[in-house]
Amino acid sequence: MAQPIVHIIGRGVIGSLLAQRVSTAQYPVRQYHHRRNKHLILPNIQIQQLDTTCITLPTTQCLPGQPAQLDGLVIIPIKAYQIYDVLLELQDKLAPTATIVLMHNGMGCIEVAQEVFPNNVIIAATTTMAGFRDNHTIVHTAKGQCQLGYVNQPQHKQQYEHPPLQLQDMINHILPDPTWHDDILPALYTKLVINCVINPLTAIHNIANGQLAEPEYKVLLEPIIAEVIAVATAQGVKLNKEQLLEQVQGVIASTANNYSSMQQDVAHGRRTEIEHINGYVVQLGQRHGIAVPENQALFDAICGLTTKCASPFS
Repeated sequence: MAQPIVHIIGRGVIGSLLAQRVSTAQYPVRQYHHRRNKHLILPNIQIQQLDTTCITLPTTQCLPGQPAQLDGLVIIPIKAYQIYDVLLELQDKLAPTATIVLMHNGMGCIEVAQEVFPNNVIIAATTTMAGFRDNHTIVHTAKGQCQLGYVNQPQHKQQYEHPPLQLQDMINHILPDPTWHDDILPALYTKLVINCVINPLTAIHNIANGQLAEPEYKVLLEPIIAEVIAVATAQGVKLNKEQLLEQVQGVIASTANNYSSMQQDVAHGRRTEIEHINGYVVQLGQRHGIAVPENQALFDAICGLTTKCASPFS
């Protein structure tokens, strides 16, 4: 029986690092870019691995130009604001047996994926794997870990040739240090807390992550975290404030020399994921009648730094 193909949507840092891991694990892999001009040839991506050796990834394929019926494992590690358009693009291209893995910062996309693909298995994942782009080279800086769990597992999937349980072994080889959860939401909200703190603060003050450990910034952490815990509790997700503060400080220390994705987006005039991070907290605050002034202020500040910003989920 032929091995299922791993389809990776996107040429970003995480997508490219995953493509390298899949290739190293000797699974068949295809990586796609999302350009309307399907005849556009993009430069090949080079990966500088943790041991500083370099490999060149195969040429990516254009997603809009693909014929229908991608099957196997479809990993979507892209920006949160790109998810909706890409899912619509995939709507007539995925086989009903395909398993989707969502891997992005922020929240609000799982519901969209469930609506567009109600009959496909969907896995939500979050990772601390890290790297940065230097022109056409992606420098791998941290192996990281992955937390993941099923968010959509239709009962009729057991009739298919490659049910989810058979793909789990493949996923466990592809993703770094994976941990499966019966309920993935606490892990996703934990990542949301980390993003709500580090991303906007580093972008607003134009600093590296490690500088958030300085007293002038350290005092800002707890109020932001408390608001996210409040809206998570209203959503039925229990989080521990002391543990979260410790985790946030741990990430600040372990990524001290890194610049957050939002800092880089603002610095280069790109759209940020603020709608799906602090904006998501603002949206939940409005829904549940919970005041979230710290997250609202961060959302407004980031929107003031870029013209590519919209109201939460507009």
